[in-house]
Amino acid sequence: MVKYLIMAVILFASFIPTAGAMASPLAPGTIKTTWLWNTSLVNSPESRNEILEFAAEQHVSRIYLQVDPDVAVDAYRAFIKQATSLGVQIHALDGAPDWIYLDTRHRMTETINWVKAYNREVTEEERFTGIQMDIEPYILPE
Repeated sequence: MVKYLIMAVILFASFIPTAGAMASPLAPGTIKTTWLWNTSLVNSPESRNEILEFAAEQHVSRIYLQVDPDVAVDAYRAFIKQATSLGVQIHALDGAPDWIYLDTRHRMTETINWVKAYNREVTEEERFTGIQMDIEPYILPE
């Protein structure tokens, strides 16, 4: 089941236009990305392997990984370290449409601070290489 979910996400991401996306293998300097919203998948060594093997097969060089405080720090460390060894960057991903409002905007700062604290506590190859905020306010009903 996990493998099919991963393949569906990667397949969807492969249709997102990027420079050189049709090249196989990718031209030097080309970045092919995907998003991984189901962070619980990094808890399992088997899932981590499947995700990263498939990413390598598809020449994905960056994964935007949803951060979730319920996921153990050791799972993030293992996943990011393994990804780094394969040349795949992992960016922290978080956001919600209501983060555009002043009373919820602090959640962006909380995410950034969490990533900064995490990166301070781990080795270089276990660090997030960036942060992606996915706010999407157009989803809001008003």
